[in-house]
Formats: sequence, C-alpha cells, structure tokens
Amino acid sequence: MIARFSGDGHMQGPTVRVNPQAGMATAWRGDPPTVVVAPNQTIFVGWTARVEAESGHATDLYLSSSRDHGQTFGAPVKVNDDTKPAVHGMHSLAIGDDGRIYVAWLDERNITPIKDMKMDAKTEGHHMESNRELFVSSSSDGGHTFMPNRKVATDVCPC
Repeated sequence: MIARFSGDGHMQGPTVRVNPQAGMATAWRGDPPTVVVAPNQTIFVGWTARVEAESGHATDLYLSSSRDHGQTFGAPVKVNDDTKPAVHGMHSLAIGDDGRIYVAWLDERNITPIKDMKMDAKTEGHHMESNRELFVSSSSDGGHTFMPNRKVATDVCPC
C-alpha cells in the first residue's frame, strides 16, 4: 500500500494498493519497498514478492507504476529475468536524467546454499549466509520492460 502525506504529517486521501494480491509483497527493515517520482510525475515502486520454493525462502523483484499521481497502479513488471527460485532483494531504484529507470539488487541465483556446502573446523557452528552477487537492469520505456540482467559484482554481501 502507498499513501500520500502532507508536510505536517496528515494523510491526504486514501491508501492505494501497489501490488495486485494481498500477502504477495515482502518487506523487512533491510529490504523495504523503494519509491521514486519521475520528472513527469510517474510514481515508481520497487518491491519484492514471495516465490514458492523448496528452500522455503525466495523472492522476485517487481516494479509497479502509477501514471495518475498515485491513484492507481498498473500491473507489476518482473525485473529479475531468471526463473530459478532464489532471493532477489535489498534493491535500489533510481531515475536517470534521460528518464531511464535503473534497478540494482543483491541476487542469489548463482549461489550455493550454505546448507549444501561442506563445513570445516573454522565454520562449524557459526551462523553463515552465502555471499550474494550484485545485479543491475534498466528500462528505457517507462518500466514496461527491462533489459537483460547484468551481474556487476560477486561476493558483495558476506553476512
């Protein structure tokens, strides 16, 4: 949901649903939705959605847009172009001077889950997460489609 507030903190108008299905969106303090308003006043919201997976935890990254000042949002567009269930999140959203939409995120599509990795004496008993990769994509048509995803860095999040 998204809402507009005045400068003094009063809500202006009703809240509006961004994603089409209740319970689909995910968020936590490290991966909240991102909101950007383009020069033409289009509102873009980047958000993650649950994906059914054997691992129990996977997300896809979506972009929703409103071209009527936040009164309604169109169908979301999937940003990550892989099909294997994996975590895609901790995303950033920006609009270039030319109107191009940029999305960057941490991605686990190529990562071996820790539970499948062999532990040694140094790692046994320690909390570990896989290092993620940094991916980026862009849209030059107002968020209707995205370029193929590009991996720009590896081992970027050794949580």
